[in-house]
Amino acid sequence: MENIAYLCRYKIEKLEYFNSEGRFHTGNYDFRNGYIFRCSRNYKGRFTENYTEFEKMIKSTPEHLREQFYRYKISYTSLLVDFIYE
Repeated sequence: MENIAYLCRYKIEKLEYFNSEGRFHTGNYDFRNGYIFRCSRNYKGRFTENYTEFEKMIKSTPEHLREQFYRYKISYTSLLVDFIYE
């Protein structure tokens, strides 16, 4: 994706993503640039309201990655990027 963006003269700003090791990253993005409903600040996922379903989802996640779902209180994976024309 970064190569395509570069060829089209765009820069990518990573807002929320899981890296290649499966670790969640979230930046300090500004909603004045546009409101994002489905992000870790506004949307926690389908299963966070139902503890039993949340635990099922957690148990389906590799053990070494589970802690971050509890810490951020999310039950989904995320990829949010901003394409900035240069």
